[in-house]
Amino acid sequence: MNIWKLVAMASVLVLLALTAVWIAHGRDIYTKTSVAVETYDELFDETSTEWVEQFVLGLLPSGTTPKEMCGVLSLGAPFALLLLLAVFKLRRPAAGQT
Repeated sequence: MNIWKLVAMASVLVLLALTAVWIAHGRDIYTKTSVAVETYDELFDETSTEWVEQFVLGLLPSGTTPKEMCGVLSLGAPFALLLLLAVFKLRRPAAGQT
């Protein structure tokens, strides 16, 4: 089997896995490290918002820390480029072939 076919298949699998993880994390645009949780106090009839530390993978990075720099687009870009290169190499005839 051609090496470029393997590269293309591996890239597609990695991109599909990243897409599945992004969907499982809630399809957010930005990567988050904390999530707002609203709690309702029945005694005083008021709602308060608390921030809970929770990593949510998004499409784009949201900050400068290594954990916040994760994003589906930044993680998947090298594999997307490999996929495009593999498709280009597979479509172009090798030197000496016509």
